[in-house]
Amino acid sequence: YKDRFVLNDRARLFCNWLREGMGVDGFGEFTRELFSKESLDADSLVAVIEKHLPGSGEDVRRWLGTTDFPEEFRLER
Repeated sequence: YKDRFVLNDRARLFCNWLREGMGVDGFGEFTRELFSKESLDADSLVAVIEKHLPGSGEDVRRWLGTTDFPEEFRLER
């Protein structure tokens, strides 16, 4: 269940969180840079995110390294 449903939703929520934080244009620049890389590891991904969303390091670590889903990550209704 966790790997099939929760992980897929979490990935979508993470991408939405990035887009909201970077703005549409910033997210476009981020994705262009991300997908133009020859190779990518976890440290490189975090570095690209932090370049386009300064100060996000701790939140990115929570998204990628834990299963936490604190209130500030939740979508506004």
